[in-house]
Amino acid sequence: MYLALLALAGLLFLGLSNKTPKLALTILPALLPTYLLRFHVGPLPMTLLEVFILTIVVVVGVREKVWRRNLTTLLGPYLKPFLFLIGTALIATAIASDLISALGYLKAFFIEPMLLFVAYRATKLERVDLYRTLNTFGWTIVALGLFAVFQVATGLATPAPWDFERRATSLYDYPNALGLFAAPLTTLFITLAIWSDESKKRRAAWFAFGLVGVTACALSQTEAALVAIPATLVIVAFCRAKTITKKSAIALASVVALITLLFVPTIRQKLTLHDTSGLVRRSQWAETVTMLTDSPKSFVFGAGLGGYPEALKPYHDGRVYEIFQYPHNLILNIWTELGLLGLIVIIFFKLAVYKQVKQRPDDILLLAVGAAFVTMAIHGLVDVPFLKNDLAALTGILLAMTVHDRDSK
Repeated sequence: MYLALLALAGLLFLGLSNKTPKLALTILPALLPTYLLRFHVGPLPMTLLEVFILTIVVVVGVREKVWRRNLTTLLGPYLKPFLFLIGTALIATAIASDLISALGYLKAFFIEPMLLFVAYRATKLERVDLYRTLNTFGWTIVALGLFAVFQVATGLATPAPWDFERRATSLYDYPNALGLFAAPLTTLFITLAIWSDESKKRRAAWFAFGLVGVTACALSQTEAALVAIPATLVIVAFCRAKTITKKSAIALASVVALITLLFVPTIRQKLTLHDTSGLVRRSQWAETVTMLTDSPKSFVFGAGLGGYPEALKPYHDGRVYEIFQYPHNLILNIWTELGLLGLIVIIFFKLAVYKQVKQRPDDILLLAVGAAFVTMAIHGLVDVPFLKNDLAALTGILLAMTVHDRDSK
């Protein structure tokens, strides 16, 4: 019955994609949480989200005759970053200790987001389509946020041990998954609400989406998200300021606010990573660095895709806390999964995104997408903002938004 329902969902989405590909792409953001519905194709793990992604990719590929286009046309300014990233991921797959798991990570975190980017680009979404996509993201956050409110208010439908702590998880398995999804979109919507010159009605809707996103992060108690969102907005405000006086005022106010917060013992402990969670992170990072620097192979290639938990075992004291899937630090996450070359490629990618934003400083949508990526980077200092099915797909969609037709309306 379970597989039959998944098949039915896939067929319905296939029908929608074949009839109206643009509509299918604009509602796809609402389907990102369906990565939680899992099954296997032979030995290879799959999710319903992957079925949706591959469906729209194939439909768009056939309708738009993608195979007739060259890679420069399909990948645009991200041609080299994407090719280097896939190449690096293939190397990381080849050296992985568990090839089947590594292949699953390869398709879900690298290949499928790139194909999704191509689908959005090949469909030539106009500005109105991008706004519809944003609205889908917004209403998805509202749905997730309302369920989070229900969990906290009633104590029901929350998986253990988070029910005891009254930390909302919404549809996800753990609280931080909600914060990781909501935080970059929250920053995106608030940026649009503050700096866009769109209608008051549209900006009010964006602000409402952002407010719900902040609420979701607060109810999930995703502290890193609650730091990353205001930090990013300060950076955006600084970049938008036209004069040295305004930039100086923003910088001074930020420093004063930070110093003031550091006088609050609880906040100081969290910001300096001296609370329980922070101490675990610091210990985990120390063990990870020891693992990476223990041999030239580990230093250069990392542990391969999905190989971190097994590689860390000789360096970890299991009596203190369990081994996590990733080190929970942006640099160490990439280093352990993709090696040093992966770090270089990610920097290359970020510079390409920065170049897109800088080339069109008056495009507030582009600025908002850039702000979302900044939030992910700040959040990633203590968490895993990309190596997750829905976040990888989110990244592919946001990247596609940075290369929309600048003349579209």
